[in-house]
Amino acid sequence: MRPYNKIELLDKLERLSIEREGDTIITRFNDRVIKTAHVTELYEVFDIKSYIKEKLDLIEKSFPIHEYSLTIKGGVQYLKLASESVEIGDMTFKKSFYITNSSDKSRKLSFNVGLYSDKSNIHYINSYKELDFCRRHLRGINKKVEKVFKNIDREIFDEQIESLRSLIGHEIRLSNIKKVIMGTKEKKTKADVHRFLMFKKACVDYYGNMFKLEGEERYEMWRKTTDIKTDFYLDAFNVLLTYVKCFNNQDSVILKRESKRILELTKFTIRKNVIKNILAQQ
Repeated sequence: MRPYNKIELLDKLERLSIEREGDTIITRFNDRVIKTAHVTELYEVFDIKSYIKEKLDLIEKSFPIHEYSLTIKGGVQYLKLASESVEIGDMTFKKSFYITNSSDKSRKLSFNVGLYSDKSNIHYINSYKELDFCRRHLRGINKKVEKVFKNIDREIFDEQIESLRSLIGHEIRLSNIKKVIMGTKEKKTKADVHRFLMFKKACVDYYGNMFKLEGEERYEMWRKTTDIKTDFYLDAFNVLLTYVKCFNNQDSVILKRESKRILELTKFTIRKNVIKNILAQQ
């Protein structure tokens, strides 16, 4: 992320060119072709330069933008804007806006809002109906996208802030974390298994101090299997942070999907003081 400089951002956008020539979409940057893609007559080029220019002014009216990141790689354009901060637990998050576009058919056009912690490089993106836009570049997309950001205000982050704060002071069993990450269907896919093993590995390799795992608990997380021999409780807030951090290099569509998945933790969490009473009675 860079300190926000509107002139610098718009200058970089001006050097981007997306044009259609027959059945080919040509993406240029600094007058150099960086990607070509063959499309059908149904494909419509999204005017990302004009759209961002317009929406920057609209966002700035309600939110001060402090940092930004614009990535242009091949046929993919990814913009992230970071605004004011909010304290959740002992962490600081920044209210953030995400725009993903492609000119090579590799990504849908999507807009999302979320919370970003640059200290831990964590992105949390939950749903907000007014900004829930993810569409293919088919005919009419420029008209369909006009309403996005139209009613932007400070309330758009309230739901996400509350969902994170609701996990503080709660714990959840490893077996229930498995249900959330892998789903409850009987037949598991390779992706289901991979997500859970990735989470377990992150708890040991990167967040051992956060969870303070010892003995059988640490060995359980180290085992490269989805079978659970030793079930125990983990801090629910740290579980969410650990899981979403596993996807910090993905685009906002994936971040949103996994944020929504892991928020299912709220169905299984228990207050820490209740757990202490339960354990004391055993």
